[in-house]
Amino acid sequence: MDDSRSLLLDTAGRLFAELRETPDDTDAAWRRVAGLGLPLALVDEAHGGFDLPVADALAVVRLAGQYALAAPLGEALLANRLLAEAGADIAEGRPTLAVTDPHNPLELNRDGDHWWVHGRLPAAPWVENAEVVVTIARHDRQNRLLVLAPDSLAATPGTNLADQPRTDLTLDLALDDHQVRELPKTLGPQWLFESGALLRCQEIAGALATVLDMTVQYAGERVQFGKPIARQQAIQQQLAVLATQAAIAAGAADMAVDAFHDPRRHALIAAAKARCGEAAGQALAIAHQVHGAIGMTREYRLNLYSRRLWSWRDEFGSERYWQARLGEQVLARGADGLWPFITELGSSTEGARQ
Repeated sequence: MDDSRSLLLDTAGRLFAELRETPDDTDAAWRRVAGLGLPLALVDEAHGGFDLPVADALAVVRLAGQYALAAPLGEALLANRLLAEAGADIAEGRPTLAVTDPHNPLELNRDGDHWWVHGRLPAAPWVENAEVVVTIARHDRQNRLLVLAPDSLAATPGTNLADQPRTDLTLDLALDDHQVRELPKTLGPQWLFESGALLRCQEIAGALATVLDMTVQYAGERVQFGKPIARQQAIQQQLAVLATQAAIAAGAADMAVDAFHDPRRHALIAAAKARCGEAAGQALAIAHQVHGAIGMTREYRLNLYSRRLWSWRDEFGSERYWQARLGEQVLARGADGLWPFITELGSSTEGARQ
């Protein structure tokens, strides 16, 4: 780790650790995070950002998951990156993103001097806290960034299991040319959906690191039959499995980071998101078995991490969704293409790390 990356992560880690004491104060968390300029980490310097390497910016997102940051940092990173790519003004307020399933895209049409957009954006994150919402649609084989004002949208507010805002948006409105911007051909609805999954991989990996630490600490402190339960062989075996799942999630999240610019990113991110979700399920089952009833109480921090992890497993595609996408790619290659498919992906991630 070079000095600049180490300084970035140390600074962000100290801030996030402080903000963890007020996990429900989204406004205060956003002000502190924005004050450091973190939402502009993936924006180039010409647009007022810091143009950090993708791996460094996403390492900060993983820290946000580790410390249960209340602010939507990951969504803001991607939204600002898209605004810069489209040549739009970077929002001074809070931006967020919204996605459709790539198989059910928005309908965007030109009508005289205006654009018309129709469709749904389910469970859009943090809309009620945002000043601008960005999403991607296609028109005449061209990717277009839509820059939307939240108060202009038909919205049905809701939350995920972790009580984070998730709003169903219905779009049937006219937009002007300032709200519809061209994007490079590589940045389409599929790219946005995959990038959202990549964010959740980082957050899952970070949160599981904390769940592991909490569970190991609790097992060392909880005394039963005259000794800490961590000295019981059955508990030791469960803790080893939990540590394995946390490590697997971290490795899968690293693979997703490596895939950010890879032309084969679809398969790599699909595998990473599916495996991170699976690791979260297995790790949480063990963590709650070790903690017992206290782990389910709202006052105990494991409850917060558990509800976030259970929510993040399903957002931007569940394990089943991404496993099906991988299966489709394998079937399309036929029996003789399975092994080349696996080895190509393996060589892709190895090359990214060199």
